[in-house]
Amino acid sequence: MKKDNLFDFYSDLLTKKITEDWETPWFDVGRMDCKNYFTGKPYRNGNIFFLLIATKFYRYKYPFYLTFKQGKELGYSVTKGSKALPVYYYSFTFWRIDESGKKIKVHPNKVQGKCFATLREEGISIYPFLKVYNVFNVEQFVNLETGENLLTKVSNEMISIEDKDSNVGTYEVQTFEDIINNWECPIVEVDAVQNMLYNVTTDTIELTSRNLCKTIEAFYSSMLHEVAHSTGAKTRLNRFSLFDDLMGSRKESYAIEELVAELSSAFIMASNNLCDEEQRKNSAKYLQSWEEKIKSDNNLAFKVCSEAFKAISYIGERFPEAVNVSMCMHNCKSSQPQPLTPNDDIECFE
Repeated sequence: MKKDNLFDFYSDLLTKKITEDWETPWFDVGRMDCKNYFTGKPYRNGNIFFLLIATKFYRYKYPFYLTFKQGKELGYSVTKGSKALPVYYYSFTFWRIDESGKKIKVHPNKVQGKCFATLREEGISIYPFLKVYNVFNVEQFVNLETGENLLTKVSNEMISIEDKDSNVGTYEVQTFEDIINNWECPIVEVDAVQNMLYNVTTDTIELTSRNLCKTIEAFYSSMLHEVAHSTGAKTRLNRFSLFDDLMGSRKESYAIEELVAELSSAFIMASNNLCDEEQRKNSAKYLQSWEEKIKSDNNLAFKVCSEAFKAISYIGERFPEAVNVSMCMHNCKSSQPQPLTPNDDIECFE
């Protein structure tokens, strides 16, 4: 699949979510472990948002996916008429300019264990390129011999795991309180209704006092929304300038930033077994203003999902107990350089 087709898939799915399924939550609470069923590896970057939203939209029971070839290796075939979903990752080529000025390709083994900064110091240039492949949900596979659906096997494997409904609404209060008390910019509660905001100029967050919120879940989801906004500051992920350049106007940029913050907040809430009813209503309201923007730029949905992943990763790196999904602990703007391994598929360089 070509990159432009990948962008179209993202745009189409997000548009369908906005127009056809806007009254339901973004994610299935208790079903956030989105992974490749064959390898067991979690999906990352925009992939996880795309696949989780697709899982919810298409009513799949589990967010477990695998390729046609992987299914065949397990003895399963894709059912007739099944439609695939695109998954992307970034791979790299490495080059060095020799003394004569000739461009020479560097073998991946030569860069093993070295971070990007070290490679640049050694005069090695790094060129990322996008690779796309198709995956299917486990529900779309049947056993070649018995005709049994792979979902039956998966469900039996999941029996030992506590049913998601038993966890809905349970969470650690201290997780959210730690963020409020120790976030990188001050967070204060004020006695004013509807006063949730992140002030870019002062780098501060104001929250309507929890006593004035309808529920404590509404308070926490709003807090996470504003914290996600703050990750876009110049001293953090510098996302605001990125969207300003992309949209050409601060007003348009702000509308897209709202989607990043809402996705980020909903994701962290769901990963902690929470789904705030007020957040669902707010999402529905926001979605109407995003619809035309996403339709007019097929790259926008892809970019939003990628930036939301970085925002969540930034939060999760500093408060790992808040993001109960291993995929988030990967390559956000870390203070420590990350080493490369041969053929490392790093999914965060747009």
